[in-house]
Amino acid sequence: MKSFGKLLLSFLLLISTYVSFAQIQMHVGATTAVNATFVLDKGLSEDPRYNSTMTYNFAPIGVNFGVDFTKKFGLSLESILSNQGQIYELIDAGKQIAGERNIDLQYLQLPLLMRFMSGGNSGARANFNIGPQFSFLTQATESYEAKAGVN
Repeated sequence: MKSFGKLLLSFLLLISTYVSFAQIQMHVGATTAVNATFVLDKGLSEDPRYNSTMTYNFAPIGVNFGVDFTKKFGLSLESILSNQGQIYELIDAGKQIAGERNIDLQYLQLPLLMRFMSGGNSGARANFNIGPQFSFLTQATESYEAKAGVN
């Protein structure tokens, strides 16, 4: 009798899994972005020899994989190669731009997002994503370019 109960329980779990998988939708996609980044460095921001500029960098490629459990909730895992950094103008004693200091960073970002969607049956729906992100620094360079002064 115990084996029959185990068999029945296994059958019910299998059926409930099948029913729940019938509502799950999966999606795969590609993504790209433009980042406006700021390097927060107290030494550089308070130094009068440096003036930070607005810096935009291109995140060339990313892929995402998502699973929608219902029409209103899902999970999404993304992988994005992101270029970030900051350009600082070098200011000389005469308060003139004398060159630049360029910080270039490249990260592999892996956000795991919970997706809250508006529901509905249309192809376009509003959604809100929230979750943790793991970022791995893959490359970092810092360069200086200074102009020679002519008196």
